[in-house]
Amino acid sequence: MADEGTATPDTLSGANAVPADQQAGIGQRLRDSREARELTVEAAAASLHMDPSTLLALEGEEFSRLGAPVFVRGHLRRYAALLGLDGDELLATYERNSPPEPIPKRPLQSRERFAVDDGLNWPVVLAVMVVFVLVVLAVWRLWDQPGEPVPMSTEALQSALGESVPGEPARGESVQPEHVAVLPDAVLTAAGSRDADASEQVRAEAAAASSSALPAGSDETLEIVVSLDDECWTEITDATGRRLYFGMGQPSQRIAVRGAPPVSVLLGNAGAARMEVDGRAWPLSDGDVSGNVARLRIEGLP
Repeated sequence: MADEGTATPDTLSGANAVPADQQAGIGQRLRDSREARELTVEAAAASLHMDPSTLLALEGEEFSRLGAPVFVRGHLRRYAALLGLDGDELLATYERNSPPEPIPKRPLQSRERFAVDDGLNWPVVLAVMVVFVLVVLAVWRLWDQPGEPVPMSTEALQSALGESVPGEPARGESVQPEHVAVLPDAVLTAAGSRDADASEQVRAEAAAASSSALPAGSDETLEIVVSLDDECWTEITDATGRRLYFGMGQPSQRIAVRGAPPVSVLLGNAGAARMEVDGRAWPLSDGDVSGNVARLRIEGLP
């Protein structure tokens, strides 16, 4: 006979015993509870807004007919709540008796699966794109930089004006007056970009030609002096058609020439020029100046 304090198989089985209503299967417990409440399958399905076949599948434990386990759990919890059963305990029983859900295997991602067969050589395409971007940046930098003024030649002036523009005379060459073209006002600024060295050479040639043709101090000549405060395109031509001066005058320059009257003078920037004739100031009248360009003909002293 066993002692009172000694545990026996009977006492162990009694301590761990499961209530009789929980030893039955899930389907039987649902069916017994429904019948105890005197509910038909159709009435219970109407209360849950479910199809009667769903409740019959739950009571018959044909869970595979209900789809994925997540749907089975939802149906069990709602049906248990209608019948007054413990939904968590029913779900725990379902989880114990159900096989584990298989873990879906992710398909292997091969290079061939993601390869795009578009017929393009992508390294070459990327290289071409990089070169294109570099060219665009280079052109933009060059375009953004201020450019240097470009000297305009006589041929360029002829093309822009559509008329004859006299070229530089050779040393000692005489030019007839009818062949001397006067530049329009709009071109005087463009002509100002001519090279300074060429202007110096022209001035030297004009001075040499004027000094060799007429003696200084002769009564038949006039001395023309132009003093400049700023750049000014200057043309001085005597009665014989000789160019005594032809070029861009520079600031603080003093142009002194001598020629036979009448002497024709053109000043592209009249506001920056002061004139003297045979040592006497020669003011510019309103009739001599148009805009900022002066054209005058000097016969002699009054």
